[in-house]
Amino acid sequence: NIGSVLQAMGDLQGAHAELKKCLGIELETLGANHPATATTHSNIGSVLKAMGDLQGAHAEFKKCLGIKLETLGANHPDTAATHNNIGSVLQAMGDLQGAHAELKKCLGIELETLGANHPATATTHSNIGSVL
Repeated sequence: NIGSVLQAMGDLQGAHAELKKCLGIELETLGANHPATATTHSNIGSVLKAMGDLQGAHAEFKKCLGIKLETLGANHPDTAATHNNIGSVLQAMGDLQGAHAELKKCLGIELETLGANHPATATTHSNIGSVL
């Protein structure tokens, strides 16, 4: 999507604007509790984190998590990824205990759904190590 391309190009303001337009359309056409809407909240969170708006990023990731819990369930790899994103932003905010808790949730889901030898599980082990 255009927002992701602009983010990759370093145009964070442009990416944010395009993603907000996308979110508006998705809210109108798909509704607030659709997996695509969750993905857009996550993408907005990533842009906000890159812009240094950690509180805004955290809020977007939490919105994403709520939708994923409702639509995909607690034990889905996409839900795990959102716990990882929340952990990452909490780490950036200096909340290492909160980050650790979110990353442990991510790891638990990944171990159950992807297994111990999956690359995503290995990455989460590394992420946990970085907050200890």
